[in-house]
Amino acid sequence: MFREERQIELPATFEPRFMLPEQPARSTRLRFLRFAVRVAAVLLFMFGMYKLYVPAPAPATKESAAIDWSKYEPETPEEAFRITRSAMLRLSTEINKGAAAAAKEVDKINH
Repeated sequence: MFREERQIELPATFEPRFMLPEQPARSTRLRFLRFAVRVAAVLLFMFGMYKLYVPAPAPATKESAAIDWSKYEPETPEEAFRITRSAMLRLSTEINKGAAAAAKEVDKINH
C-alpha cells in the first residue's frame, strides 16, 4: 500500500505553495549551543532559588560578660519595700502623664 502511494506523481496543476518546505539539517554546533543555553538557564534559576530561600548565616556576636545580679538584691525587707514603692510611684506617675496626654487629645477631637 505504501509502495503504491510513493509511486503516485503529483499533477502538473498542483501548486507547491501548499507543501511544507523542507527544513535544512541543523548543525551540531547550533544544537550544542542551544543545549548549553538551556543548561545555563536552569543553573541560573536554581542558583536564584537557592539565594532566595536559604538564609544567610547570622553574623557572629561578641560574647558579653555575665552580670552578677546578686549585688543588686536588697539586703533587708525594708530596703525591698522602699525599692518596690519607688518603682510603683514612678510607674503611677508615668501612667498618669500618659492618661492626661490622651485626655487632652480626646478633648481636641471632641471640640
